[in-house]
Amino acid sequence: MFLTTRAASRPYHLGSYPLEAPPREPQVVEVETAQPAVASKKRSGEAQGPLARASRDYLDIFVANAVRTPAPARAPIPDDPHRRMVDVKGYGYFMNASQVGICRMPASAWYTDAKAIAEHTHAVVLLLQHRRTCMACRQRPAKRSVK
Repeated sequence: MFLTTRAASRPYHLGSYPLEAPPREPQVVEVETAQPAVASKKRSGEAQGPLARASRDYLDIFVANAVRTPAPARAPIPDDPHRRMVDVKGYGYFMNASQVGICRMPASAWYTDAKAIAEHTHAVVLLLQHRRTCMACRQRPAKRSVK
């Protein structure tokens, strides 16, 4: 007989943490939504170190690809919102995210110096667990080169 956990029978899109079990507190959402929007952080000087410079190069690539006008044709996605949620969360877990959430995006979530996109009503939130936390890992040369 093999031992299994309760997580073995959970639907994949719910992830490994049972976050659907705790009660929801709507007043937290109200308080956060009432917060004013903030300005985006600007880069402060040149990246220091080889790893930081390489990271900055990749960040520039991602930013350049993110700031584009949407394609005129709609992608082949399911019309059913539940099926769409299962697909998005399943992909997040396939990419090894610890938890994936989808939430309504309030107007205050946009940066003050960014143009809000009316069609973007929801956000996908990825929580990533830090895998390497031992003391020896924190003292590695690669860690010191990111500044």
